[in-house]
Amino acid sequence: MTAPKAILVGGANGAGKTTFARQYLPLLHPTIQFLNADEIQRETATPSSSVAAGKVLLRRLATAESSRTSFAVETTLASRMYLPHVQRWNLAGFETILHFIEVPSADFAVGRVRERVRQGGHAIPEEAVRRRYDRGLEPFLHAYRPLFDLWYHWKTDDQGLQLVARKGSGD
Repeated sequence: MTAPKAILVGGANGAGKTTFARQYLPLLHPTIQFLNADEIQRETATPSSSVAAGKVLLRRLATAESSRTSFAVETTLASRMYLPHVQRWNLAGFETILHFIEVPSADFAVGRVRERVRQGGHAIPEEAVRRRYDRGLEPFLHAYRPLFDLWYHWKTDDQGLQLVARKGSGD
């Protein structure tokens, strides 16, 4: 029996985490359930409540964990909030996979978020984008990466997405 997968897609706001999850994860893991707080927020009757959407996300995450259903979730990794989750997933026998998408600069991330808003997407205050950018790479490198069975470090810019490092099966 194949172990269920717990996939974390990390990166700064504007890195393209949702786009990556929508375009690439179905190719790699066709049955994956993608849990996304921004999409949950759009589904709810109170679109202004990111806190409520976060609570729904955590409930759906708990359901996926308890039913041993493969899932993916995205985060900026600007906090260490998911560390206990990853440890629990490992103990529960999930195959843990991390895709981290690095952008070239905070200015690039801010520009991407502005473009997303112009196209009808959700806004994030510039100071939050910059703060999360500054806080994202270090936790990926030192706190999160060692906990995962497999990890992939991607870089993205105006030219596209490029895999720059990985730890995979057989490495």
